[in-house]
Amino acid sequence: VNQVERVREVEKLVLMPELITVKGSKSYHTLIPVTILSSKDTIAVLDIGFSRETVDNKIRVTVLYAVGTFVVFLLLSFLFIGSVLKYFITQPIAKLSEAAVAMAHGDQIADIPIKRFDEVGLLSDSFNHMRRSISDQISELQYKDFIIRSASSIITTANLEGNVTYVNPAFLEAWRVKDSTEVHGRPVSDFWMVDESDQTDKFMDALLMTDNKKWTGEVKAKRLDGSMFDVFVSAATVLDNEGNHIGLMVTSIDISRLKHAEKELRNFAQRLLILVEQTPLGVIEWDLDFRVTQWNNAAENIFGYSKKEAIGKTSFELIVPKKAHELVQSIWNDLVRGKGGTRSTSENLAKDGKRIICDWYNSILLDNNGVPI
Repeated sequence: VNQVERVREVEKLVLMPELITVKGSKSYHTLIPVTILSSKDTIAVLDIGFSRETVDNKIRVTVLYAVGTFVVFLLLSFLFIGSVLKYFITQPIAKLSEAAVAMAHGDQIADIPIKRFDEVGLLSDSFNHMRRSISDQISELQYKDFIIRSASSIITTANLEGNVTYVNPAFLEAWRVKDSTEVHGRPVSDFWMVDESDQTDKFMDALLMTDNKKWTGEVKAKRLDGSMFDVFVSAATVLDNEGNHIGLMVTSIDISRLKHAEKELRNFAQRLLILVEQTPLGVIEWDLDFRVTQWNNAAENIFGYSKKEAIGKTSFELIVPKKAHELVQSIWNDLVRGKGGTRSTSENLAKDGKRIICDWYNSILLDNNGVPI
């Protein structure tokens, strides 16, 4: 009834819902005036109303729908963005990370095939360049390690304190050591000594004292069991890229057999010299100009010339008569050419002018290439 009374004020009505209470129930009402088009006179009022509960339910449903739609949109957006990030960023970085871990374990890997022009592509190109560079360096190091391990020479490295840091297999064989761990960390003086009376590491001291930081010479090598053998050592300091001394490298050659052969050769030469000097046969050595280079005691007794008088003289100046010069020269030429002259009998002159008949047994001395010396 109260609303009907408001018809008189219909001109003032607005088309906005208004919350009113009818018999204790709240509802939203909108009053719409109905007019005649020709006269524009109001003949009625249209009342459109909804209960508050219905409106609130509609609002809740609309809000829930809007919120749900927004949440679904956010989830789909996150999934899409995550997929894009995974494809364009996460997966490439994961591949680079896996490749880096594989390289850290020493595995050989191929280039990462990421053809991109963004930051990830630049990172991939840098990684591939680094991989190729490291691979080349590893190959070079492996090649050098193979050479060192295969070398017949004994190679040892030590730090500046003189403690062994590396030995190659040739060292283990020469020193009769089963494993390099028995050697690492021990002072080099445990394995080399300049002479038997001084077990300090003189050659290392000499190495550190010299200007050129190099040392060569023969030293005694000492095995862990106390046995000794001869080695020829070439030692030098190791420098870093800035020229600082960071360690020592010692290259050794086992010369035990060579020293033994030299000793045997000296003994043989001494025995041969004794034989030549004590034999009753005259032994004369001539050079290629037919001049005396060796004249033993028996030759002194036979021809009367002392060794001092004979050395450097030709046979024609000492013991060959003038009439036999041509014959002796012919025999000498045949001997030098290897065409004979190894056996002859001729008349010779002694220092006192006495003529004697001598049997000659001649041999030509040759070098390793078969050339007369």
